[in-house]
Amino acid sequence: MGRLNGWRYDFKRYADCRLSDLANGRVVADAIRIEEVDPSIQVIDNGDPGFALAGSGVWNNFTNGGFQNDINWTEPGQGDTASWTFTVAPGDYQVSATWFNHPTLATDAPFEVFDGATSKGVFNLNQQAAPSQFSEAGANWDDLTASVNISSGTLTVQLSDLANGRVAADAIRIAAASPDTGR
Repeated sequence: MGRLNGWRYDFKRYADCRLSDLANGRVVADAIRIEEVDPSIQVIDNGDPGFALAGSGVWNNFTNGGFQNDINWTEPGQGDTASWTFTVAPGDYQVSATWFNHPTLATDAPFEVFDGATSKGVFNLNQQAAPSQFSEAGANWDDLTASVNISSGTLTVQLSDLANGRVAADAIRIAAASPDTGR
């Protein structure tokens, strides 16, 4: 149980919000929404632990857009990769990406998903278009795959620059896949 700005919470038993009239004007309450967060959700942004850049080309950093206001991008065909590595319990996972869209980016940005060292497939995304399948944590996301089985305990997503335009490395989100919807 904890306290946060007048909130008392223990979501396993109850949620309680109290509004005080200790104010210098009117106090108005309209609505409140309390939502339990799925503990299986993990997000790695570029620059976070678990993110790595490799290759002989130059990865540029852009700090005026993308998840948490930064992205890395590189020119095509230099042999560069970006990777996001998650430690997970064995199971099925939804894997999603976000990026800052731009007309110079690739329409076939290749994201490869690995279970340990085993490739589970390459998923090409159009980075000229904005991600739009769902919104969460202040960003829009597109799924690489709604469900991939991971048995090794390590889920890695690798973005290659072997594409028809620049590629942008921003954030990857994973969550335990729901059998019904993938979310």
